[in-house]
This record gives sequence, structure tokens and C-alpha cells, in this order.
Amino acid sequence: MTAIPKVIPKAVPIRSVSPLLQVRDLARSLEFYTKRLGFTQDWFDGVGFAIVRRGDCSVYLAQREVEVDLRNRTARRQDNGYANYDLHFYCDGGTIDALWEEYQAIGIEMPSEFAGGPVDREYGIRDFSLSDPDGYVLVFGAPCQPAAG
Repeated sequence: MTAIPKVIPKAVPIRSVSPLLQVRDLARSLEFYTKRLGFTQDWFDGVGFAIVRRGDCSVYLAQREVEVDLRNRTARRQDNGYANYDLHFYCDGGTIDALWEEYQAIGIEMPSEFAGGPVDREYGIRDFSLSDPDGYVLVFGAPCQPAAG
């Protein structure tokens, strides 16, 4: 067994992450992500696995074989404003309002907190959220823009 080095060498940068969501109905999820959220279908195995992409973000969708709830529900029970979602999509600064408007225009349901648009968080992110057909909470956020002035 190789010993763990005391000093970690400079790591190779990691460009993105592609989460895997277990879904109840893959066809319904593919329709939601592609037709409603504007992702493209990059790959589908014809059976139970697909990859959707928008920009640099990929999400893997897998047909659930066993009824298991994998959402972040335990963390969401804490009303602390953090860890209350399943996925966070990081967008370029200045784009989040346009994305919110895109989703509003086609009737995507969002929590009432976002009825007037994305909100600015104390940690410098402007965001909004929505849920997919399986109840995964998706947050779309971007750096807050400095006030004009």
C-alpha cells in the first residue's frame, strides 16, 4: 500500500461535474430537460440511460430500477438556507434574469419566492429554483452583478 503524501501536489484542474439522477420515467425526464429546460440530448442508450447537456453542464439520467428516494430531503429539513437543493447550475454573470424569463415564458413552475425574479443571496449569488418531474430541486445561479451607479 502506498503512503499518502504529506503535501498534496498541485492537482490537475477539474473542468466540470456530471451528476447522475435516478428517475422514475426516463422518457418524461428527457422531455422535461430537453423541451422545457432547453437541454440537448447528447446520448441515449435506447433502454434506460441518457445524457442531456446545456452549455458546459451535463446531467446523466438513469431509469430507476428500484423505488428509492435519492433526493436531498434530509438536508432540506434544516431551514438554514443552505443544502436545500439537489443540483446547482452555475451560469455566467448577468445571464440569470434572462434564463428566469425564458422559463417563466413557457410556464415552468417555481416557488413563490421567485415570482418576481431571481433573488440575490448574501454570499454573492443571484439565483432561482425549480423542481423536475421527480422532485429534484434544481437551482440556477450566477454571480451577483455590482449595482450600477
